[in-house]
Amino acid sequence: MVDRIAHAPGAVVLTTGRLGLRYSRLLFPEHEAILAGNNLEEALRAAGDDTVICGLPGLILKFINPMSSRAQGARRWRNSRRPPLWEETVRRELVAFQSRYPPRVRVVIVDRDGRIIGGESP
Repeated sequence: MVDRIAHAPGAVVLTTGRLGLRYSRLLFPEHEAILAGNNLEEALRAAGDDTVICGLPGLILKFINPMSSRAQGARRWRNSRRPPLWEETVRRELVAFQSRYPPRVRVVIVDRDGRIIGGESP
């Protein structure tokens, strides 16, 4: 994975799973889509400017804040059944994430149908 990132011809989009990979290719056709799974930290160290993290909420929120109770339950969420305070929680976690990874990294959270439900639009 790190070699793929290092040899990517341009910007990369790091994904957390197969659905994230599929939607990353559709949302960011100009980026090299790379499946990082649980290895997002290692992948981010290898990535350059204009990096995007894209995927379903579970692993992304777990990566951003492993102790978040929202991250713990995020894998069970369905498109129409997001828990109360979803937007507020995601906004707070993304702000904290951006303080650790300044503007070179964007985060896009998608649902199982590929709709953007959190983070930045492409």
